[in-house]
Amino acid sequence: RGVVDHRSNLELTAHIYVEGEDLYQCTLNQTVTTTKNIYKFHEQFYILQLIEDDDNDQWWVWTRWGKVGLVGDSKLHYFSDLEKAKKLFCSIFREKTSNNWAERANFENVEGKYFLMEMEESDEEGAASEANTVVRSDSQILTQKLTK
Repeated sequence: RGVVDHRSNLELTAHIYVEGEDLYQCTLNQTVTTTKNIYKFHEQFYILQLIEDDDNDQWWVWTRWGKVGLVGDSKLHYFSDLEKAKKLFCSIFREKTSNNWAERANFENVEGKYFLMEMEESDEEGAASEANTVVRSDSQILTQKLTK
């Protein structure tokens, strides 16, 4: 079961929406580089969650983004219609990654887009609360190539 990001202020009254085996939450990451005679790297995170109220038929799409290690910015979208909430969730995932949510098992990294973090269960709470996560090896390889 997923962990509702505590910065949404919904963690005590709601939970991550689950449909079958699909847990509607993910943490994305992006390595940003700038050059001006030297490479500067920073990691950006993007948390995306579809949150369902524990008692009522209402849902929220929660997003939080920023530099890894900082709180970042956030936005909360309210829905009384689950299908509309799922549509926005999938649309944001597609916009940020150029991948389809339904096909994330075959996720392909796209240059300039966020990539899907591989999270262990013990990491989910830390990622949801502070977005302090370990970057997947694909990003490390990119970093190594850029610094050579």
